[in-house]
Amino acid sequence: MGTQQLILIILSVIMLGSMTIVTMNIIKSSSRRTNINCMIGEMQIFSSQVMQYYKTPLRQSGGGLEISTEKDSLIASFIKFDTDNDGDDKAYSTEYGEYQLEVFDGFITIVGIGNEIGNDGINPINITLTVTPANSNPNDIVINN
Repeated sequence: MGTQQLILIILSVIMLGSMTIVTMNIIKSSSRRTNINCMIGEMQIFSSQVMQYYKTPLRQSGGGLEISTEKDSLIASFIKFDTDNDGDDKAYSTEYGEYQLEVFDGFITIVGIGNEIGNDGINPINITLTVTPANSNPNDIVINN
């Protein structure tokens, strides 16, 4: 084989390797974005369920326009989060991630840990939803990583 043919083979191998790396990065980025979008969609459902609980009268097992730490197990069961016997573990899991519910007086926080690795390349996607039903704009979603 001539020198020119060897150079062409080497250049072809380099170009093929570069294209493979670029393609893998595009796929990872798309997968990460899809995971974030799906988690945000699920969190919007959780938010609407919290608002439904908040607006449902007490006599119908709702919040009666109140969110409090004393009713955290009721809230968790209303929005279909699993609760154990002592009511401390309020978790929910889907194919896109795992969610933890935390109830405070006046607002609820749901933290979602995604199944894809975040932008830093080490930690998984982390999204926090804060629902404050008494506010005119009750939802606050923060994407970390």
